[in-house]
Amino acid sequence: MTASPSRRDILTSSIALAAGAALPSLGHVSSAMADSNSPTAAEIVASIRDKKMSAVSAVRAALERAEQLKDLNAFIILNKDGALAAAAQVDAGQKTGALAGLPIVVKDNINTADMPTSGGTPALQNARPAKNAPSLQKLLDAGAIVIGKTNMHELAFGITSTNLSSFAGPVKNPYDKTRIPGGSSGGTSAAIAARIVACGLGSDTGGSTRVPAALTGTVGLRPSVGNGGAQRRYDDANMVVPISHTRDTVGPMGRTVADVALLDSIITGTPMANAEPLRGKRLGIPAVLWSGLDRNVEAVGKAARAKLADAGVILVDADMAGLFEQNGKVSFPVALHEPIEDIPAYLQASGIDGMTLADIAGKIASPDVKGAFGAITGDACLRRGLPGCDHGTAAGAAEDLRGLFPRQQSRRHPVSNNGCAGAGDRRRERIGRDVDQWRQAGANVRHHDPQHRPRQQCRHARPVVIRGDDARRPAGRTRDRWSRWQRCETARARTFDRGHFGLGTAAEGVTPRRHCGSASDEAIQYLLRRTKGGLLRYARNDG
Repeated sequence: MTASPSRRDILTSSIALAAGAALPSLGHVSSAMADSNSPTAAEIVASIRDKKMSAVSAVRAALERAEQLKDLNAFIILNKDGALAAAAQVDAGQKTGALAGLPIVVKDNINTADMPTSGGTPALQNARPAKNAPSLQKLLDAGAIVIGKTNMHELAFGITSTNLSSFAGPVKNPYDKTRIPGGSSGGTSAAIAARIVACGLGSDTGGSTRVPAALTGTVGLRPSVGNGGAQRRYDDANMVVPISHTRDTVGPMGRTVADVALLDSIITGTPMANAEPLRGKRLGIPAVLWSGLDRNVEAVGKAARAKLADAGVILVDADMAGLFEQNGKVSFPVALHEPIEDIPAYLQASGIDGMTLADIAGKIASPDVKGAFGAITGDACLRRGLPGCDHGTAAGAAEDLRGLFPRQQSRRHPVSNNGCAGAGDRRRERIGRDVDQWRQAGANVRHHDPQHRPRQQCRHARPVVIRGDDARRPAGRTRDRWSRWQRCETARARTFDRGHFGLGTAAEGVTPRRHCGSASDEAIQYLLRRTKGGLLRYARNDG
């Protein structure tokens, strides 16, 4: 086992951000989940084809349910008139295809010519692309009907879908409105889980179809991007509001695996995959991805493994040493560098005139996303000379990272280390917000102790301390606990903008007792270069 940051760091961070920003509790949504026998996408299409139901009735039912559950904030736009008109064409025989009459939803960073594509951010709220994204166009050509554009984590820079834009709002989990649905494709997963539609499209850069699927009991597929170019399974270049052309991909989402397989077959133009017997199949179990799990998640995961074994699946220990180290060499420079070129290229290709990267960054509403874009718009990584932040070096590291995944073997592991956090989970709020924003900027934030020591043992952990050079060290300050007055004094003395990265407790030299968070040398070197080396200093307390 390496000392790399655990998966718990990533998930706890963004979950806690949502816990702090979510709206007041509205209680459980038992009515939203009452229908547990909803038809699959294929069954809906078959019923329309066989005249057992009309396309108009299917679309109207979806729209009505979306209106009934609008407090989920699953949608940014409902396409009522357009969807009903398209359904009427299906019923009149004017539109046919393998998906004729099927209501679907589309994440609001995927281009639609007949509706704005906002990316969940104020600057693009009324942006109207010139044409549909290719993956979506293939579904439309097959007769699918888009009933609306779904909400998301702002600009897809997060995994909670806690969007603070005034026209969006935080997406809520249909199983419990006090909890998050995951992200960034949280609106699509919420609409599917709430039985508004059977399937739809999300996008995925680092988990954005899979995390919300895990937290809403649905299915999300990240199609392979291969080498980031010709090997892509889906090709939507400059037709999705981007983070990284190397890593971004549209991804189908559905209530069942069959729903996802159906959409995938239409997008790829290949026969729909059939279920195969499990007996004799080999699944890898990477220990690095099974460590640090929440106890409830671990119990469910182990039960799933037992069922697979009972079905004849051969579970193989297949750890991937150095996985997190290699990923760190890729994700940090790519996440900071590629949006600089990709967003302007997207705006030009989509015919969105009079808009710049700086315009978008200047109107971001969510603090965690604003912090990440502060680094992007400054091109901080490349200009400050952070070691390893060369895009060519990152490309080579990406090849090494792909080499850790043997082609002949599938792997099974939990997508999320933790369950869904709620608005009342204040214990994780501050460290979660801090780690989430560092994560979005590529910083390597890890537990100080990989064994997650008990709370009472964490009070005297050895944190990284960041403070202003001109900050006085008040007499009597301990290494990891300050009085309220001491915190205020140092906050005044610090010249680094806390809101930029949301450093919170780590920047104040305080280790949250439960999580013992600390930042890596690489992240701190980056911050030193962001501030030209003179405004911050850091010290690791070793004794």
